[in-house]
Amino acid sequence: METKKTTMRLDDETRHLIDHLITRLGGNQTTVMKQAIRVLARQEGIELQRERRMYTYALETSISARANLDEKSASDAWEDARGHYPGAVITGKELEAHANSLVDLALEQNDDLTDDPEEYRARYVQSYCKAYQENIAQKKEDEKRIFTYEAINGEDITSTDLQEERARCSEKTMALRIRILDSAEKEFAERAEALYDPEAGRIGISWGADATWADADGLEEGIEMWLNDGEEWNRRN
Repeated sequence: METKKTTMRLDDETRHLIDHLITRLGGNQTTVMKQAIRVLARQEGIELQRERRMYTYALETSISARANLDEKSASDAWEDARGHYPGAVITGKELEAHANSLVDLALEQNDDLTDDPEEYRARYVQSYCKAYQENIAQKKEDEKRIFTYEAINGEDITSTDLQEERARCSEKTMALRIRILDSAEKEFAERAEALYDPEAGRIGISWGADATWADADGLEEGIEMWLNDGEEWNRRN
């Protein structure tokens, strides 16, 4: 029996979804369509015995499959890294466990994903973790804030929290107003205020909210830590 070939006309939304699936799964439009049909068939209880199975990632024989897998893992890592706020960044064993969970999900959802699950897992996890760390580093650099500051009279501090703490600070304590800019040097409208006590090695900063304090190695080091290294700031509270 001859199989009749047909040409499908896809609307823009469907083409957009297919493009995303190609990025996530690798392969091409035909591969994605075949996988979608298989998933739908399984959901409807339709089984088809095949003498030969087609794989998206034939890792033993295909250089392009390895490249597609590396591209997919890098894309997944980019999306995850961009969605993680500094406090939610994952590292070490937790990062590897997360990458492995993505592999588990991919293998569960697609029986025909690869001819070598072990190599697929090892390659994906290594590539994903490397790309995730690189993207997090770039994100931190892109979002890094810069600052200038000026000394002011302690009586000019408007933060209630800082005014209450000022009475308990040493005589050498400095009162400051901080001008904050983003990485593109666009200035934030609201200025921060700070108290820095060099004798105690402590700095307290308020920026439109309650003041928060941390141990600081120096004035500028303390402001830099508060702006761009929240984990270290919280550790030194």
